[in-house]
Amino acid sequence: MIEGLTIGEPSYDGIFVLRNPEHCNLIEYSLNKIPIYMEKRMKMAYDACIDFFEASAKHKIVEYTNTETIKLKDFSITSFIINSSNLNTHILRITDTKGKSIVVCGDFKNYDTAYRQDKLREAIEAIAKTDCVVIDGKYLGRKRFRQHSKKRYY
Repeated sequence: MIEGLTIGEPSYDGIFVLRNPEHCNLIEYSLNKIPIYMEKRMKMAYDACIDFFEASAKHKIVEYTNTETIKLKDFSITSFIINSSNLNTHILRITDTKGKSIVVCGDFKNYDTAYRQDKLREAIEAIAKTDCVVIDGKYLGRKRFRQHSKKRYY
């Protein structure tokens, strides 16, 4: 139990779901007054799974679109689609009122359709314009590795 997130009075302004809507079953443990933010297409996938999430229907779900900026108190949060094993994986660029920013993301890959390649370019531009990046580093620095499920090398 986490005070302000799962018990007591809410002390969080929102929860952002960046990937895998099927992992949203833990939303039911968060306080209902904390809004859940999901990209529009991720929300569609979430809606398809909602019957499996007992309490999730009680939460306010806020939809946003790729590159839309959401204001939460002293922060502006912008989402960018990236390539990953999931269709709508996102990174977030979080900027404070003084212009300092941080990008939060998991892994990303450099493959997929031309559409996704364009979205990856948008994400890399977002990363380039930030002060700090928090990233899953398992792919950083690798020149070539095999993607077993895709049977491709890159």
